[in-house]
Amino acid sequence: MSRLFLNATRSPKLWAAVGGGSAIVLTAWKYPQTSDLEQPFRVKRAYDVQKVLGQGAFGVVYEAVRKQDGTPVALKRMSRKFTETKSFESEVDVLDHLCRVRGGHAHICRLYDKHEDPKHYYLVMELLRGGELMDHLIQHGPYSEGTAATFLRQFAEALVFLHSSGVTHSDLKLENLMLSTNEETTAQLKVVDFGSARRVNLHKEEDGPEKIGGTTAYNPPEYFIKGARLSRSADLWSAGCITYILLTGSHPFDKYGRATDEDIARTLFSLNRNPKAVEVAFDERVKGLSPSCVDLLHRLLEPNPKKRMTGQEFLLHPWVQGLTASWETMQDSHRKLEAYWQATFRREILKKFRHNGSASNDDLLKMFQAIDLDGNGTLEPNEVVTVLKDLGVDAPHSGDMFASLDLDMSGKISFKEFKAIMRQRFGKGVGLRREYWQDRFQSNVLQKFDSKHLDLNKEQLREMFLAMDLDGNGVLSAHEIRVVLRSTGQSEEAISQMVAAVDFDEDGGVSWEEFWQVMRRRIDH
Repeated sequence: MSRLFLNATRSPKLWAAVGGGSAIVLTAWKYPQTSDLEQPFRVKRAYDVQKVLGQGAFGVVYEAVRKQDGTPVALKRMSRKFTETKSFESEVDVLDHLCRVRGGHAHICRLYDKHEDPKHYYLVMELLRGGELMDHLIQHGPYSEGTAATFLRQFAEALVFLHSSGVTHSDLKLENLMLSTNEETTAQLKVVDFGSARRVNLHKEEDGPEKIGGTTAYNPPEYFIKGARLSRSADLWSAGCITYILLTGSHPFDKYGRATDEDIARTLFSLNRNPKAVEVAFDERVKGLSPSCVDLLHRLLEPNPKKRMTGQEFLLHPWVQGLTASWETMQDSHRKLEAYWQATFRREILKKFRHNGSASNDDLLKMFQAIDLDGNGTLEPNEVVTVLKDLGVDAPHSGDMFASLDLDMSGKISFKEFKAIMRQRFGKGVGLRREYWQDRFQSNVLQKFDSKHLDLNKEQLREMFLAMDLDGNGVLSAHEIRVVLRSTGQSEEAISQMVAAVDFDEDGGVSWEEFWQVMRRRIDH
C-alpha cells in the first residue's frame, strides 16, 4: 500500500486525493482564492453523498463515494461554530502524522481528505461498516475470553503503533472501537475519534500537554490531580476499563450502573491516596475469568502510572496473545454488554432530568412523558434519538441504546419497559431482556394450563412439565415448547426468544431443572 504524503502547512488548503483503489496518495495544494460560497460545491463535486450514517449535536456523518475512483468513504461534517479550531487542527495534525509514519496502521481509521467552508469542517475517513465492537459481540451471542482477546490484540497493536509514533489517544472507550465489516470471520478492529489525541514526547512521559478532555469513566486516577498532563500510560488505564467492561458487562467502579460522573471521579481521585482501594473492582464479577485475564486487568488498572504496564507489555501479555485466554463460552456475556447499554441510557436520562437518586413512579412517568413527544404512550426511535442527541450522544449510539431498551423487540418502548430499565440494578442477574422473555414464557405456560393463580407448588409445576414433554424423554425440545406456546397465540419469533431465554445451557432443550428455575419465581415472589 502506498504511503500517505501530507503537507502539514497551516495555510488554507484542500487535501486532494491522487490515485485510486487502496493505493491512495494524498498531497496538499492551495486552492484558488475564490468565493467562500463555492466551497460546499467542492465537496459535492468530489464526492457523491449517499446517506446519513449518524448525527450528533454538532455534526453529521455521511456515507459517500469518491467520484474519482468509486472508493466508498465516510464524510464527517462538523459545525465550525461548535468546533474548537485548535481541537480540530490538532486532530488533523495527529492523523496527518500517523498517515506519514509508516503509512498508517491496519487498526487505525484512515484520514483520506479534508475540506472546509465558512460554516463547516469536513473530514473524509475510511468507511467502517461493522459498527461498534460491543454491538458486534452482543449481536453474535455468547462469546469467550479468546474471542475478546482476538479483538483486544488488534487494539493493542494499534496502541503500540500510536505510542511509538509519539501520540496519545486520550479518549479511548468502547464507543471508539469500531469494526471494518459485519462479517464475523473478516471483521477488523479500528480505533477512531482522535479529537482528544495529542503528540507527546517519546522519551519523557511527563512532557505531554496539560490534561484536557477525555471521558470521566475511562480517565485514570492521576488525571484528577491538579496539573495532570496527558500521558501514554493513561491510555493503558482506559484499555483496562475497556477490557473489564467487555468481560464483565459493568464498569470496574460502577457495579450497578448507578454512579454519576462525579461519583466515579471521586472514587478515582481517592485511588491516588489509597491504591489498594482498586480491589473493589476485583469482586465476584471477575471470579469466572481465567487467572491470566485477572492478572492482565490488575496490571492495566494499576493506580500508579509508573507501575502500570506499557503498550508493548499489553500486546505481549500471554492472555492478549491468546495463549492463556479461555475459549469456553462465557454464559450471558452478550447480555451483560447489553445491560451496560441499558445502564448507560439510565445514567444519561437521570442526568438529563437532574435526578441523582432512585426515582418514584411519578418521577419516571414525568420523564417518560417528556421524551414521548407525540404523546402516544410509547417511545419511538426518533424520540429516543432526539433526547440523547440533546445529551451529546451520537445517533449510532442512540440506536444501540434503543435496541437494548426495546425488550420485546416491538420497535417501540412502553412505560413498563422504561420503568424496568430505570429501576434495574445492573451488574447482577441474567439481564433484562432474558428476564423479560422468561416472564413471557412463564405467563404463557400458566395461561395454557389455566393456572394464573400464585399458589402453585413444585408438584403442580412438575405435572405441567410432564404434560409438555410429549415424547417422555425428560427434556422439552424446541418443538414441544412451540406446540404449547402456539396455542396461546404467540408469534414464531416470540416463541424463539422464549425458548432461548429458558435454555440456560444452550443445548437446544429445556430440562426439568431449567423449567423449575424459571417457573419457581411464581412461588418465590
